[in-house]
Amino acid sequence: MIEISYLITLVIINLILLFYFKQISYFINLYDYPDKSRKIHKNKISCIGGIYLFLNISYLFVFDYLFNNLLISNLFFEFKTSKFLFFYFSLLLIFMMGIYDDRFDLKPNFKIIFLSLILLFLSSVDQDLTIKYLRFSFTDNIYDISNISIYFTIFCILVFINAFNMYDGSNLQCSSISIVIFLFFFSINSLFDYFSLTIIVCLTFFSILNYKNKLFFGDNGSLLLSFLISYFFIKYYNKELILYADLVCLFLLLPVLDLFRLFILRILNGHSPFKPDQNHIHHMIINRFNANKGKYILFLLYFIPVFFGFITKQYLLFILIQIIVYIITYLFLKKVND
Repeated sequence: MIEISYLITLVIINLILLFYFKQISYFINLYDYPDKSRKIHKNKISCIGGIYLFLNISYLFVFDYLFNNLLISNLFFEFKTSKFLFFYFSLLLIFMMGIYDDRFDLKPNFKIIFLSLILLFLSSVDQDLTIKYLRFSFTDNIYDISNISIYFTIFCILVFINAFNMYDGSNLQCSSISIVIFLFFFSINSLFDYFSLTIIVCLTFFSILNYKNKLFFGDNGSLLLSFLISYFFIKYYNKELILYADLVCLFLLLPVLDLFRLFILRILNGHSPFKPDQNHIHHMIINRFNANKGKYILFLLYFIPVFFGFITKQYLLFILIQIIVYIITYLFLKKVND
């Protein structure tokens, strides 16, 4: 039975966050300021998107605990309090690191080390969070990587977190693909997935403010959201609700492609791979068109290959198509922008 009272109160909470975001932003005093070089906005923008997300998730946990409705799928925690506590503690640490990073601009090496320690801790206490086997749709072979599973898992999560964090550069860019991903999670869960629905509701309200250029994720939001996406994908993959690793790659590929291109170009130019610049794909698209058109182009660049790959189940084919389209788009934009 669907818990209507939870859904109603969830919407009410997000309406409050929507209408009182100025007061909340002023109280927290966490803003992203333009720097006249890398950042394209002209005025300071509140960057408490992660706080909104963390409040929504915390409300789900509190409601579930107080009313004992078991809204959170046992696919994740298997009714084990310890697994839940370890997950929430890791979530809290990543969120707090994001807040600190937004205020004081942490060095990339420190963030990677800190995230690695959190992921090592969580993977050690929750064996369901380690990828032990690789299954692909284009072969019947199953590849056993259990001897390096923790290191491989941490590497994959770190790559995606950094890619997602760097990809978050224009309005709706990350919230739109995140909504698609969590709609996918919601659709494959045999139970009513309150966790995914909570995030979808939160991201929908966030997107209203983000579209109006009034609210950003900030590092606190992008780190938190990318960790959640990684966590869900691995859990669903290990429970075999997602059968193939190439389907996961299809959903997560675009930010990772942009990350690898940027890293290669920066290294070739003698710079640190983490040095900020305006060579991201969203910068190039906005320079060629404009911020409003850029939103739709970026979303279609992500959504079309994912949608048709998922529908046809030709995951590898549409991974290759997405790579080719990305390369052609980059070369075209580079030529016209130069």
